[in-house]
Amino acid sequence: MLDRPVLIDTGTYSLEALLQKIDSLDNINLTYNARDIPLDQKMVIRKRNPMVKELLDQIVKETSLEYRTLDKYIILKKKKLSSSYKVDGQVLDAENNDPMIGVNVFLKTSLKGTVTNADGNFTLVVPPGNDTLIFSFLGYGKKEIPLNIYADQTVNMTMEPANTAIQEIQISGQRKFFGNMDYGREIPSIDAKTIEGLNENNASDILHARIAGVWATKTSGAPGDHEKVRIRGQNSFFSSVEPLYVIDGVPVPIVNLSSLGIADLNIHDIASVTVLKDASSTSLYGFQGGNGVVLIDTKQGGDKAVNFMVKTGVQWFDNYYDLMSTKDFTASLDSSYRKLGIALRIAYPRYSDTLCSTNWQKQIFKPGLTREYQ
Repeated sequence: MLDRPVLIDTGTYSLEALLQKIDSLDNINLTYNARDIPLDQKMVIRKRNPMVKELLDQIVKETSLEYRTLDKYIILKKKKLSSSYKVDGQVLDAENNDPMIGVNVFLKTSLKGTVTNADGNFTLVVPPGNDTLIFSFLGYGKKEIPLNIYADQTVNMTMEPANTAIQEIQISGQRKFFGNMDYGREIPSIDAKTIEGLNENNASDILHARIAGVWATKTSGAPGDHEKVRIRGQNSFFSSVEPLYVIDGVPVPIVNLSSLGIADLNIHDIASVTVLKDASSTSLYGFQGGNGVVLIDTKQGGDKAVNFMVKTGVQWFDNYYDLMSTKDFTASLDSSYRKLGIALRIAYPRYSDTLCSTNWQKQIFKPGLTREYQ
């Protein structure tokens, strides 16, 4: 019964059409529950007039169905699926038929995947259902194979080199990390975790007393003023000793031999700060890097998330000058007159409780409350 041919040409057919072809054969009765059968599912027939068994085996392989025979009946029913199936195979180079090592093989929906071994073989455990198997390798065209995973399958693939015509390209680069063994030195860097722990609001304060060979100090106490940074001393060929700041590969402009600095950069946006001090490390930036280079990488977008941070603190002035009170001051004038004969006392009134004796330091530098919202 199963070794009879089904008169059908090659092509794409619905499952319903294939079952009707089998049921139309003499002395064969095909029985199934239409609610369990994906009648609209398309199947590709690659062999003309296949045997009934060959056609049924393909249906079992590509759907969630199974069959058994009983006299003149073929009973088709929904099979009990396993939690996973194995897909294996080999990937070869289409030009020389050699096994390809390290080809990425993964599922399109879940991105679960593996790579081929030294013989070009791969094995992937996948859940049942419909999916697409993707093959990708650098320099080769990507291949996508639709799968109906209802049984263990073997998928062999050949990949062809990808030839792409390039009209116009622009190459830009930024040397970010340098191997200590290759260059015989250390490239100092400050990471985001260290930066977040600093109680600073000005990005230029990050370098202060944190990297050897880098001298940083404030030029004034004005809000928003940036640090005066010097790397490897004060020498300069161009009357400027400012380092070059590079933020995400973009140099900060130098105007009138002075860098605009990074004082206006949000410290919470910084992922890392790297300082290049020696000539070979700064050579990529030409003469502008002659005074050293400060590379700054900012944080990049990732998963959708909102972070809200609040900082609260107290500021106070702790180093007051030790000044005389009014009583002490007038007493010192009287003492100078008695011991030295200098009549300084005549320019000041005599001490009394009505004279002012306010400590203006403590009046001006009172404790203050600070709040920061990010």
